[in-house]
Amino acid sequence: MRIMKKKAEANQLLQQVFNNIEQRLDRLLEQMESQQLQELRVMRNYINSHDS
Repeated sequence: MRIMKKKAEANQLLQQVFNNIEQRLDRLLEQMESQQLQELRVMRNYINSHDS
């Protein structure tokens, strides 16, 4: 009985760790997407400002 309880607790802790990692990766992906979008805007503005 105690072993099952410890396994359940270990599984719960691992799930919390995985959830935390997933949240961090989601935030990192959002930041990267925002940065790429900003870089595209800068390129567009540069091209537009150098049009004849």
